[in-house]
Amino acid sequence: MSSDSHPAPPADLLAAATEAHATAYCPYSRYHVGVALRTVSGAVITGCNVENAAFPLGTCAEAGTISAMVRAGHHRIAE
Repeated sequence: MSSDSHPAPPADLLAAATEAHATAYCPYSRYHVGVALRTVSGAVITGCNVENAAFPLGTCAEAGTISAMVRAGHHRIAE
């Protein structure tokens, strides 16, 4: 499947994910990951990966973002 078949992410989500990417804690892999999603109510929630020396006890960006979404009282992802 070519990349042309995937639409570009909305600019606000891309900017939010880029900002979250900068806050990732990844001293071992040095692989920063930032995620942004929009809930059905329009809230933008972000997350980043967090590594731990006791591998695999780190948190991936996606799981952290979903956890933050639920903690904020949202339960459905729009995009």
